Amino acid sequence: MLFKLKSYLKFVLHSTNEHDVHSPFVYDFVTKCLYSKPKKSSNKTLDVLLKCIAYRKARTIQIIGNSSYETLIDDAFPNIAFNVFPADLIFIAHPTAKILNGLLSEEKIHNDSVLLLGSIHENIETQEIWKKMAENKFFNVSIDMFYCGALFRRKEQKKEHFTIRI
Repeated sequence: MLFKLKSYLKFVLHSTNEHDVHSPFVYDFVTKCLYSKPKKSSNKTLDVLLKCIAYRKARTIQIIGNSSYETLIDDAFPNIAFNVFPADLIFIAHPTAKILNGLLSEEKIHNDSVLLLGSIHENIETQEIWKKMAENKFFNVSIDMFYCGALFRRKEQKKEHFTIRI
């Protein structure tokens, strides 16, 4: 618990909102997706996931580690195909290095795919995994939202990292 509290305090000190974002792609994502009306969930990670599906108009999704989310997503977005690669959006509830390394390929993640990781500040292991993935050259944009993190594969954009309050 102390680790998570310290992580949160560091996050708050370094985080910004849409006013400090100078990337048009990320600014749109923050203002039109993250700061849009809530999807009626008290779980911030689930809320970001649902908003991200709607904003990105995802058609193919891979959910790893929380099968209960599939039912909620299927109810809200009945035309989504699950477990299809390459995926428009991949959500990993509790990221591990093994899971993430298995996903880093063009066959599983296309340009404009979103990888959403839950529990990125849960403990030192998940925080280190998040940092390594955010630094990975495979992804061009990373957004730390404390409760979860988003990684974007966008070949046309330079490498950038953002820490955004939601």
